[in-house]
Amino acid sequence: MTNEEIINKIKEYNWYHKINIKDGISTIPTDALEVDGEYVAHSSQDSHWSQKKIFSVLDKIDFKDKKVLDIGCRDGLFSFYAEKRGAAEVVAIDNDLSKGASEFLIPFFNSKVKMYEKNLFDLTQEDYGKFDIIIFVGVLYHLRYPFYSLKKIKDVLDLNGKLILETGIYLDNNKKAILYCPIEDDSEFEKTSCTFFNVKALVDSLKSMGMLVENVFTYPHTIKLRRLKNIIRFFLKLIFRKEKVFGIKTTQIGKYDQHIGSKVGPITRGIFVSNINENLIDKTASNYWDKTHTFHTR
Repeated sequence: MTNEEIINKIKEYNWYHKINIKDGISTIPTDALEVDGEYVAHSSQDSHWSQKKIFSVLDKIDFKDKKVLDIGCRDGLFSFYAEKRGAAEVVAIDNDLSKGASEFLIPFFNSKVKMYEKNLFDLTQEDYGKFDIIIFVGVLYHLRYPFYSLKKIKDVLDLNGKLILETGIYLDNNKKAILYCPIEDDSEFEKTSCTFFNVKALVDSLKSMGMLVENVFTYPHTIKLRRLKNIIRFFLKLIFRKEKVFGIKTTQIGKYDQHIGSKVGPITRGIFVSNINENLIDKTASNYWDKTHTFHTR
């Protein structure tokens, strides 16, 4: 295909991820925000930092000959990355599977990534077996049943496997485990963003299921610093009446940043790298949860 044909083909689809095709040509996410000369899928600095940090984390992981699961794959950004890093098999699932990826990218890349339109809650070991690496990015905070989703993931993760989980998290001092679930008028977010752990709550929840968190990365802004940046943006726009002053976007206050100063506290992004440690599991409690999950979901 010529470059012009590739560009025209890209325009036929809606995209969520920026994926490089060739010669500087890439997909551009619908409703993307340009940050530091790059397009990102969400209108916040948090998401831009998070995507770059995820790749820096993944770069340190050995994918060669590994079996990889990408949950919430959308256009397959992390799926194609895993394949390029030498993964033996890549399975990608999403409720809303990308037509652009399945109809255009997979044939164009001559990729062996297997994409399925499948709900995480329907995932079983009988479907695809167990995985060495599971990538779970930007999904957890959209789920009404977060604990069950983590249980489903743990069930298909190999004993020597690794989970890379990225999500929106509630930013506080982490003295107590907190799960913030805004709904309807209590939420300053779009309706599907409904489940936010703080760091302690997510680390403890994973631990209770036998997954030990080895590394946590959070968006490196304190509440005070983020509030100060927003104040600076506000006054720059007030004084100069421009959307960009001295390289600073005065309008770049996304939904996560708007939350600062509200009564419930801010939401930021976090990345959690964990692996299975069966010694952490309380067998009695685990058996009880397994039975209740089976009863309520059958």
